[in-house]
Amino acid sequence: MIMASSIRILLIEDDYLERESITSKVNLRLPDCVFLSIATESEFIVRFDEILRFSPHLAIVDLILRWCELEQLDDRSRPEKMHNSRAGLRIFQCLQGAKTMKDMPVILVSHLGREGIRTELGSRPVNLYLPDRKDPAEIANVVSSLVVGNPERFAVTSPVQAESPGSQAPFKELLAKYLARIEHDIEEPKDVQRKYPGGSDQVLRILHLSDIHLGTNEDAQKYLMQIETDLRRELKVNRLDFLVVSGDVAKKSTPEEYQAAFELLDGIIKGFGLDTNRIIIVPGNHDINWDLSEGAYSFVYKRHIPQLLSPEICIPAGEAGTLIRDEDKYCCRFANFSEHFYKRIHGVPYPFNYGEQAVLSLHNQDRVLFLAANSCWQIDHEYRRRSGIYIGTLSRALQQLQDNTYDDWVKIAVWHHPVTGKEAMNDEFMQLLAVHRFQIIMHGHIHEAVQNFYHYDSDRGIHIVGAGTFGAPARDQVPGVPLQYNLLALDRKTHKISVKTRKKEKPDGAWSADARWGDKKNPKSSYEIKL
Repeated sequence: MIMASSIRILLIEDDYLERESITSKVNLRLPDCVFLSIATESEFIVRFDEILRFSPHLAIVDLILRWCELEQLDDRSRPEKMHNSRAGLRIFQCLQGAKTMKDMPVILVSHLGREGIRTELGSRPVNLYLPDRKDPAEIANVVSSLVVGNPERFAVTSPVQAESPGSQAPFKELLAKYLARIEHDIEEPKDVQRKYPGGSDQVLRILHLSDIHLGTNEDAQKYLMQIETDLRRELKVNRLDFLVVSGDVAKKSTPEEYQAAFELLDGIIKGFGLDTNRIIIVPGNHDINWDLSEGAYSFVYKRHIPQLLSPEICIPAGEAGTLIRDEDKYCCRFANFSEHFYKRIHGVPYPFNYGEQAVLSLHNQDRVLFLAANSCWQIDHEYRRRSGIYIGTLSRALQQLQDNTYDDWVKIAVWHHPVTGKEAMNDEFMQLLAVHRFQIIMHGHIHEAVQNFYHYDSDRGIHIVGAGTFGAPARDQVPGVPLQYNLLALDRKTHKISVKTRKKEKPDGAWSADARWGDKKNPKSSYEIKL
């Protein structure tokens, strides 16, 4: 007989209060159970060796499978919901692959209805036990029935019936399809990774797209075919290490445009073996929805205007009064970009809090970090040229880099607007990046590939890599400048970066080398940066 005190439980749950509640209620029924709590997929990866040593007998996994929502969804919107559970499923599959956890039952915390089922994931069957809802007390009931009822196999002593017997068959069928779809979405890029191991030649390849301005799914399919043809056939690239999108994903920031953009990026992710944590995305001015921006302002008559009113939050409206913005609504002008694109790629919404809009992406294996900042945080339908980097969010990000842990890493900052030229932002903040030894800035916006250098002192400076527009219509292109994108190759042995610029002169044509760098008499299609 296995005693309760020997039961170890791996709890995967991102909500701190839920974790505490589940732990306390299980311990009431089974005193001295040992818990190991994991909140995120990255934490799971970092602590995987510890998890293996811990060797839990039981796992409680929140896959965020929303049966009630899925039942109402059509095929077009369902993939967005599916994406929410990819991280949970990846963890689940890792657990399956661990020999020490081979016979470990799993409780899926979800809203799927009460029913114990068996389903196939990978090469062997897995026992799934599904509480009716994410109720800590009910989860504690299931845990205790597993342990006390039949501790040698952790089996449920009696079948748990679904509340609606008639829903069992479609429930099982839908769940099987649901899991198969997610597993396919995960395995497709993994197949590419196995075939073409990343960094095997000591070179990291970074695809830099900007100002995509996607409109339709048809455009997305065409763009995907064209860039895949160029990467595979012309450049002999079958695997990418990072994808950087430096803003203006859409044209008018509509859900339909972001659906098309997601199809393009999803194809690149799957086709070139990318993980979503290696996708760096920032918004551009065209990722602000003007309707949502306008809706954040309300008219206030002159006699009701507050005396201490910052001119930054109002729009003059003649002698009668002024338009004053609601800050909560104003932040939501990025809502379409967040909900219909960013969240579908990263699984979390884009932060609306300006203080959180400098996102660090750390990659220990490659010793590379990205800082993705929002240069459009003050831009709206009225103030369209008010670009800049909020020093508050930059300070918050740089504070995490104050020790010497990252001193010898390659540091890359990404935003949308330039820091040189006629549309340049105020570049005072660049001094801080230079002191923190950032070596590369990547941006877009001006619809033309550029190369520049920010000089701080005799020892420190930052190389500026600007990408042209990947998909703007002809009327929005700079005269004489074709559609463009950049492919960066970071050689970790020589500490050099090669930047290749590609061009597309005909909308339905092929990409080719864009010879524009170096000697004007004999220009080249690439240039080199020494780090």
